[in-house]
Amino acid sequence: LIHPTEKPVALMQRLVKPCSVPGETLLDPTAGGCAFLVAGWNLHRKLLGCELSTKFHASATMRLVEAMK
Repeated sequence: LIHPTEKPVALMQRLVKPCSVPGETLLDPTAGGCAFLVAGWNLHRKLLGCELSTKFHASATMRLVEAMK
């Protein structure tokens, strides 16, 4: 885990899929664990995330970059 309240990506995908369509933009204003954004990427959504903590921002960015490979 990279964040104390990190959620499973599979769970986030179950939430994202029925609420949006590919190509739509997802906003995660508290993107600390990045699971929501990774789920969006996996489902072909555009992404917009914010994180106040520089520590969690850095780890979330690395996680998203890995998911995009």
